[in-house]
Amino acid sequence: MSSDFMSEHLLMIEREPSPGFIIAADSAEVKAATEAAWRNMRYERIGLECGTRPDKLELCRRAIASGRFHAIVLSDLSENHQAVPAVESALGTALQSFARGGGAIAVTTCDAAMALPMLQRLFGVVWAMGGYYRTTWAPARENAEGVARTFPGELATATFSAKAHAVRQVPEHERMYGTTPRSRTQSLVPFMAGREVGKREDADSVTSGAAEDYDVVVAKHAYGNGSLALFCDINMEAATVQRVLSYCRQCSLDAPPDAVASLDASTFEAALAHKAEGNGAFAAQNFASAAAAYEAALAAYDGRGGASGEQRDEKVKICSNLAECRLKLDQWERAAEAASAALALAPGHAKSLIRRAKAAESLGWAKGLSADKQREWLCDCYRMRVDDDMCWGGGFLHGLYARDDGDLISSDFLIYCKLSVKHGVVPRSWDWAAFLRTATALLPYAFEKQDAKEKWGGENVFAAVMGGRSLRATAEVVYGNSCQAMEPSAEESMALRPQDRVIVHGLTGRPELNDALGTVLWPMEPASGRYCVRVRRPDCAFCELDDVKLKPTNLRKMPLAVVDARDARDGYHAIHVAAIDGRVGVVEAQLAQGIDPDLLDEDGWTPLMRACLWAHVPVVQLLLLHGATPDVGATTTGSTALHFACMHGPRRLPPNAPYYDVMRHKLTVETLLAHGAQPGLGNAKRETAAMWARQAGAAEVLRLLEQ
Repeated sequence: MSSDFMSEHLLMIEREPSPGFIIAADSAEVKAATEAAWRNMRYERIGLECGTRPDKLELCRRAIASGRFHAIVLSDLSENHQAVPAVESALGTALQSFARGGGAIAVTTCDAAMALPMLQRLFGVVWAMGGYYRTTWAPARENAEGVARTFPGELATATFSAKAHAVRQVPEHERMYGTTPRSRTQSLVPFMAGREVGKREDADSVTSGAAEDYDVVVAKHAYGNGSLALFCDINMEAATVQRVLSYCRQCSLDAPPDAVASLDASTFEAALAHKAEGNGAFAAQNFASAAAAYEAALAAYDGRGGASGEQRDEKVKICSNLAECRLKLDQWERAAEAASAALALAPGHAKSLIRRAKAAESLGWAKGLSADKQREWLCDCYRMRVDDDMCWGGGFLHGLYARDDGDLISSDFLIYCKLSVKHGVVPRSWDWAAFLRTATALLPYAFEKQDAKEKWGGENVFAAVMGGRSLRATAEVVYGNSCQAMEPSAEESMALRPQDRVIVHGLTGRPELNDALGTVLWPMEPASGRYCVRVRRPDCAFCELDDVKLKPTNLRKMPLAVVDARDARDGYHAIHVAAIDGRVGVVEAQLAQGIDPDLLDEDGWTPLMRACLWAHVPVVQLLLLHGATPDVGATTTGSTALHFACMHGPRRLPPNAPYYDVMRHKLTVETLLAHGAQPGLGNAKRETAAMWARQAGAAEVLRLLEQ
């Protein structure tokens, strides 16, 4: 199981605080510890609002049944008398199916007396209410093997202090942490004085042979193929948070449980029938009927994600097809919603990414811009599309580039205006008179990508996917296609993958990019049949970067060479040894002899990776200026140079180094980012450079990556 296993698979359902309930504020130390424990966890959280809203409960049920989650945390439902019965009534069946199918359910509570009856009815636990106090809790010795499986490493032997409403009558094999012979009640809760807290007769139970019944703060119960764990720490202190996360990691399957998400055969067939009906209506360009059919197919799923494999894949297609229908109907918000539903199940689904980007562009390009800037933006979209069509659209000349004829320019621009209205790009209450005055001033002048960078601070067609704006993306929505729309061959579609090193050739519109090295950033865009490539031009100052979309015929994959055994010593070429030692002169001499800056040693590492590991900044800069590719991955691990630059920190010093040189490592990372390194890339274990920096305690580097 990979170290970032829980990065996408954790669902938290929590009862939001009821009005008037007093909750003590955490200290700064506790907050910091809690934040550190949750760091790297991308999780979804749904508030129940005390169980009073049926729509929230239905949202929770659908999330549990979506098939996207491996583990669930029911967080502190016991402070309100409505939340627990609401969960049992509305979510009980879904929770049972989730655990039965192999999922892990963690229940945290500040009052076990309120949560226990629900757990007894739903999961058959036999636990009873125990004492209420603060003490030191330790692993159950009689279940040491079970504790070690659930809480490996130091957690299997460490004690911790917590105030808890514990449980008793816990079978030995279900005990995780409880009292010890040295446990002492550290404090009683005044307003709980009238409640039976139990006498500490169990103080010698774990040392006198047969274990007696004693208070347990963490208990685990098997249910079907999965399990349930109860955490009784009323404050959810840092030590308990670590154990909750450990349980979720260790006790859930590598794939989400299908029992709660799967459809029976007849229901799945009905969904496929509705999908086929929608496909037929779409082919006939009856988009409203197609959307209705796809909605019916999704209704058959009833919020479930479908079993992994065909059922889930089909749901992704249905959601994505529905998004396309909504785009055709100019229903931008509903299109974004449908595409997001597909991406929730398949985050890398290319068509859904594009459809959500188009919807987002139609909805959001004008946000944050003044009225004057909105008019300039829409004019610049047109001007840049005219330039793109000449350079990348097979020499298609229109607008300013057609001929020196003002009437033709005006006619072409008015077509653009009409399409902007038709496709919902123009905001309501648009001032057409002011817009045409702006156009009159701007249209006589050409506008290309470099102009966009200078005027708008950048231009990347994929910015719209991330919630930003893009001139090219806006123009694609207006015209309904890319300037480079064409169908690639099957061979071209299979040729390249993200992080592949390529060389550009055969361009007529941008000849200055020919023979430049680049890295594939994105899978092929289905609509245009192009790859997004980050081209590096070392001949320009500071190794200029240019993100462009190119067809496969203009890209040639450049496989990485491996050091010849005859030129290697202990598996390293001389350039690798020099990179490790930080000898700039030797590296420069090797490059002057024509050695590939991306040459792999026998471990599958490039010289850039070796230099980054030791933060030899001058060597890193030299290699990058000679065309070294920052985003290629090591052969065995897939880790990039940026990963290795983030490996060391105050918590993980470089071997034989007396201290961590913050400035050198920071400059190394800054250099890589300036030359186009992508901080979001994961290695074979799906670990990012930021995860490595966080583990090493490299705070300055981490801030750079998160900017």
